[in-house]
Amino acid sequence: MKFIKAFLVALIASVVVNAIIVSIVGPMVTDPAAPFVALTLVPVILFTAAGAVGATIVYAIMRGSMGQPNKAFVWVSVLVFIAWLVSDYFLFGQASVSLQGETVAEALVLVLLQAVAGIIIVWSLVKVWGGKMMAMGMGMDKGMGMDKMDKGMGMGMDKGMGMDKMDKGMDKGMGM
Repeated sequence: MKFIKAFLVALIASVVVNAIIVSIVGPMVTDPAAPFVALTLVPVILFTAAGAVGATIVYAIMRGSMGQPNKAFVWVSVLVFIAWLVSDYFLFGQASVSLQGETVAEALVLVLLQAVAGIIIVWSLVKVWGGKMMAMGMGMDKGMGMDKMDKGMGMGMDKGMGMDKMDKGMDKGMGM
């Protein structure tokens, strides 16, 4: 049951947040006469959903084959994000170069969408399905005061922002 809840949280939250971002920021950076197709709603939703599915499969495999998959999953996720950054750099190059009319601003929005989806998906899988998340999975949770900041994505945001109530409400809303 935790598997389904974690997947649904990862999928729904990342798709909704990215859809909001592309709806607000997309029109600011694209030319309406020649819109950048990757920054339209349908591709953003499809690729974000595909990322959530892929990450869930990878995390499930890691949970089944490793004793402590959280740290490894976070590191794999960071490496995948870095690979995306490198590929975006080679596609779009320096600030003065564009690829088939796409601008650097559009590329930066794509990077933002990837980062937001990645953070939400990793947090959802590790926190909801995997239990306690260790300070970004780097084993720095002890001795640095990070053990007290475990909730709220490790940023100490769980209390004052109502995150504790939101978690309970999501459980009720999903019938869990």
